[in-house]
Amino acid sequence: MSKQEDIRPMYIDFMKEYLALGHMSPTNNQIPREPHYFIPYQCVLRPHSASTKLRVVFDASSKSSSQLSLNDLLMVGPTIQPQLWETLLRFRLRPWAATADIAKMYRQIELDESHRNFQLIVWRETPTDPLQIFRLNTVTYGTATAPFLAIRCLKHLSDLHASTHPAAARSLARDFYVDDLLTGADSVEELCLLHRDLIAILQKFGFPLTKWSSNCKQLAAQPARNDIVIGHQEDTKTLGLIWNPMNDSFRYSMNCPVEVQQTKRSVLSFVARLYDPLGLLSPIVTRAKVLLQEMWLHKLGWDDQLPVQMRQEFEAVTSCFSNLNSLHIPRYVGTLKSKGCQIHGFADASTRAYGCCLYVRMQTDKGITTRLLVAKSKVAPLKTKSVPRLELCAAELLATLWDAVRKVLDCPINQVTFWSDSEVVLHWLRMHSSSLNTFVANRVATIQELTTNVSWRHVPTKDNPADIVSRGCSVEELKTSLWFCGPGFLKLSDTLWPANPQITLSKELELLEKRRTAITMIAVDEVANPIVHLIESTSSFSKLIRIVAYMFRFINGKQESHSSLVPTASELSFAFLAVISVIQHIEFSEEIKKIKKSVVLQPSLQKLTPFLHPHQHGRRMLWLLRVGGRLLKAPLAHNAKFPLLLPKNVVS
Repeated sequence: MSKQEDIRPMYIDFMKEYLALGHMSPTNNQIPREPHYFIPYQCVLRPHSASTKLRVVFDASSKSSSQLSLNDLLMVGPTIQPQLWETLLRFRLRPWAATADIAKMYRQIELDESHRNFQLIVWRETPTDPLQIFRLNTVTYGTATAPFLAIRCLKHLSDLHASTHPAAARSLARDFYVDDLLTGADSVEELCLLHRDLIAILQKFGFPLTKWSSNCKQLAAQPARNDIVIGHQEDTKTLGLIWNPMNDSFRYSMNCPVEVQQTKRSVLSFVARLYDPLGLLSPIVTRAKVLLQEMWLHKLGWDDQLPVQMRQEFEAVTSCFSNLNSLHIPRYVGTLKSKGCQIHGFADASTRAYGCCLYVRMQTDKGITTRLLVAKSKVAPLKTKSVPRLELCAAELLATLWDAVRKVLDCPINQVTFWSDSEVVLHWLRMHSSSLNTFVANRVATIQELTTNVSWRHVPTKDNPADIVSRGCSVEELKTSLWFCGPGFLKLSDTLWPANPQITLSKELELLEKRRTAITMIAVDEVANPIVHLIESTSSFSKLIRIVAYMFRFINGKQESHSSLVPTASELSFAFLAVISVIQHIEFSEEIKKIKKSVVLQPSLQKLTPFLHPHQHGRRMLWLLRVGGRLLKAPLAHNAKFPLLLPKNVVS
């Protein structure tokens, strides 16, 4: 630091202020015996900041001698604030808006004294001074718990004032993203009251609001506020977006370097600089996303030069990004808490990308206005999909986006209509998902669930603003397109909207994604052997043999007399052989025919030298397939010499 004369004075001033405000205090310069942690730190320069050009940040993720850092042991805490895009979207819903910032928010929250030994630092102003150990007394930027603790404090203040200052309490709960305030109101009076209440509540608990900006000139007349920017050309940064309070519009700024290395690494770094959380520049971002996908498809290394065709595309993207400065997007979308509006969503896809967009349609005394609310885009998956499937993915993306957006909107919604130029998709959405194949069925089911009260209609491609997302475009093309205000028919009466025709698909298209049902045909012999039925329906083998024995006794009842109701051993033996004979004549029917004709069998059976053996029982004769072999002269019983042949899937 001593070698950087331009940074050293700012560094020292920052640390002096930290000490003067009581945010850190000196210790007795002894390393504590109880558990403790020393936090490394360094400075970060912010030349474009209006207030703090240099900020010291603390690295609580640095490993200690135990190979653990403070952040490794701290609980991060749950997410209790809205997502960033939700805060920005809500900021667009009111005609009168204001932004502000809580000064030194983390450092306004004191830490329990018993925990401060885990926030020790070492500091001295000059190399000749002795090293001094300091203890940080407040929540410290760089610790894992800092965001949760700060947001939880605002949540607590919101709960405390919910009954006395309801508007301010709601703003504390949902209009802050950490220390940044983005709020608004339907009237000047409401905004002035909100401004006054927020200042009073937060000032009372040590959270001073600074850097006020507003499109409402009356806020300048509020007492005790001399830092409100009103009616200036000066822009203010709002959660990464540039907002001009005078013309009440968002602007994007991309300082493109004169020469960018055309490698995969540099292209990815350059494209990532475009910050568009609401998707208002989705058509421009699509071109960049497609280029990034092309680089991955070509399996380029991080520092490999781009091929000629990709280089030309990257130059077009760079030129497009450099023209973003000329683009101004209205912040306010025209909604009011007291007046209902309509939501219109559009979805479309191409072979390279798909996307969707939502518009707000308001009818006032001055006429009908439509404004782009939010949009989203994705590149098509690497695995090739048919265009109807990609159109369905776009419709699913639209349904998912609406499911998230509707929870943010706090104005009455009179009607929600979604539009697609794909007749196939509209046909699928009118079908039950169980009649479609898995890929289509899953997405149709999701869309139907998320768009229960939504009307789906057909729109010509030329009137579909989502078509611009799927293809991508330049800044100049975007300015003259229907992207920001939607198709012209939305400004007309609903009777003049595109007709919603009865969709009839060709047989080929209708069967394209129809679930195919497998049909198994079973041939049944009407005069099947009753023993076969018994084999299939009886689970116990011994029970099967007894039933067959009784069956033969019944058949032979007139010729033979029986002294016992229980089947004899001879009857059970014949029943057993009868079952075996039936199985053999089913499983080895072709082989038995060949043996009768003295035809050679297949090698696997021929080596067993099978033969047909007659078995006589009374007047009945059974032909049994037995195995021959070398046991002909062995001193064994006949059944052991010539065992019965059974298929593999039968267990005796």
